[in-house]
Amino acid sequence: MATLDIPVSLDHLADVRQFVTVHADSAGLNEGQVDRLELAVVESVTNVIRHAIGMLPGASITLDVSRDTQAFWCTISYQGDEFKPPEPNDFDILPEDFPEGGFGIFLIYSACDSVTFAYVCGRNITCMEMRFENAI
Repeated sequence: MATLDIPVSLDHLADVRQFVTVHADSAGLNEGQVDRLELAVVESVTNVIRHAIGMLPGASITLDVSRDTQAFWCTISYQGDEFKPPEPNDFDILPEDFPEGGFGIFLIYSACDSVTFAYVCGRNITCMEMRFENAI
């Protein structure tokens, strides 16, 4: 449906928000879904900017959005060392066991209907799915 490439910089988070909001809204997600997806995508991009390892100088972060009749997806990809996130079940620990700000992945899993992580040809790929209310 659409693609956005941004430099690895916090200065472009407003562009990310606008991109997700415009496309998710026009695809037909409800306001709550748009808000949750925007939150999850901005958190994911922020994590890449702050914590990714092995990114090449001048590398960018790519966001792709797509949809079918059942769901809307936002995929974030970037070149770098492989990122292996904790599984959703690994969050059965107390908040005091996390470092400050250590809830980003939990937030991403919680905000979306489905989240997958992959590493293909040197690129980390995070795919966030929101199902339409009327999806079967």
